Amino acid sequence: MRRALVGLVVVLALAGCSGNEPAPRPEPPPPPPRKSRLHRYAFQAEAPSNREVGTPLPGEDAELTAPDGRVVRISDYRGRPLILVFNRGFAGFVCPYCATYTAQLAARYQEIRALGGEVLLVYPTRDADEARVLEFADAVNEILEEEGGDALPFPVFLDRGLAATVRFNLTGDITRPSTFVLDRAGVLRYAYVGSAPDERPAVDRVVEELRAVAGGGS
Repeated sequence: MRRALVGLVVVLALAGCSGNEPAPRPEPPPPPPRKSRLHRYAFQAEAPSNREVGTPLPGEDAELTAPDGRVVRISDYRGRPLILVFNRGFAGFVCPYCATYTAQLAARYQEIRALGGEVLLVYPTRDADEARVLEFADAVNEILEEEGGDALPFPVFLDRGLAATVRFNLTGDITRPSTFVLDRAGVLRYAYVGSAPDERPAVDRVVEELRAVAGGGS
């Protein structure tokens, strides 16, 4: 009888001990994936030309100026396909759509070059806005650095005094965001002029337009 009581006490003691063990802590949920700034805006995959194509770009002799003072004209790019992009310019702040779009083009630059193409990026400036192009380039480089990429691989040319903007009929909130693809002869093969800051063709669409031009030998 005494042995039975001792056994019962031991069993109860062990049961009490096991009941005091803390429950295992649940694993913390994984952190949400970081949202890529490079892809934070989804531009338009379906964006057919909304300007006349099949002719040279009017005003292609308008002068554009690099930050180092070098002057180019669109006609200087004859002989290779060209992606020509007009950003909005400085509207009191660096446009996040412009910076993101430029970073997306920069991320595809090696592919563009492999197709024989080039990028001509235009930042329209009033006389008092010219220093803002450095802020714009910094904003683009910050996105590229976050993505683990290199710095902006092509220069940002200035449209001083909005001369080219006026020649190409792109006037809007400074300049309407616009994307053109020209063939080797300088003929427009694709032309899209947006009405709002985020109204731009997806870079995938632009590269496909370039691919068609490069593949066609135009």
